[in-house]
Amino acid sequence: LAVVLALVVALHLRSKHVESLLKLTLIPATLNALYALMQKSGYELFFRNYGLDIFEGRAFGMYGNPSYLGQALSLFSIVALFLLFSAKKRSHIIMYGLITVTLFAGIVVSGTRTSMLGLLVAGFLMLLRFVLHRIHVSRKQIIVTIVACAVLISTAALYAPLRFSFSPVAIRSLSSRLEIWKGAVELIERKPFIGYGTNTFQIYFPDVISKDFYALEENLELNVDRVHNELLEVFFQYG
Repeated sequence: LAVVLALVVALHLRSKHVESLLKLTLIPATLNALYALMQKSGYELFFRNYGLDIFEGRAFGMYGNPSYLGQALSLFSIVALFLLFSAKKRSHIIMYGLITVTLFAGIVVSGTRTSMLGLLVAGFLMLLRFVLHRIHVSRKQIIVTIVACAVLISTAALYAPLRFSFSPVAIRSLSSRLEIWKGAVELIERKPFIGYGTNTFQIYFPDVISKDFYALEENLELNVDRVHNELLEVFFQYG
């Protein structure tokens, strides 16, 4: 059904409908961000009976994983920023500004660091595009965007200093990711064309675990269930 819907949209969508479609995508994204904020505040409606300690207090909305929530909201945040910059009416600027801040807040409570970094880079590139193409942007829109980014960074630093910082814990986490990526690349080189299939990384990763990874994690029994990198994940699974 999803494939059929995607084909129908792809075949019949016109440029004049793109903006309306983008606006529609912000509705579930904003609801997910609000639900993530509710989760962080202690109001869990649907997953009370599930073991959520594995997420260590990170909100996940309806995505089942905090990282997936952060990835999705970062994409929708770019859409919201685009609509914010494109808005002409004051009411629209305020509305998209509030939506952008809500999505930013959802990313913060998800604790997804790479999503925040990617969002900041994408926001800078978008602003650069507007400047280079001399697209008119009001002073208010620029101020709202700068304030939103400042709130995102400061809130993240105050909310979870261990995750959003250059602390030893954060550096160790990054170093572990690098070791995982090295192992993933080695596995991909062995089967570059057909991959290993979905949900199989934890089966094959023990073959390439390095001593440095064990030293960083200080746990000889630890295994890894995913690559923690979407691009490498795709190559690993499908070649």
